[in-house]
Amino acid sequence: MAFPYELIDLTHTLHEGIPTWPGHCGFNHNLHIDYSDCDGEDKFRVMKVSMRAGIATHLEKNC
Repeated sequence: MAFPYELIDLTHTLHEGIPTWPGHCGFNHNLHIDYSDCDGEDKFRVMKVSMRAGIATHLEKNC
């Protein structure tokens, strides 16, 4: 069975100034704990990512 669609990658890099609907701040990325902050053997990173619903690229079916 042939795949009936063509996929085109329209990925945009997320940044604070990315356009959004209806023009609010689009993306925010905060680093709370980094690997170097961890004591002991187990290392981890804690991040908070916030974005509005109308951000970045949308998918559309095109036959």
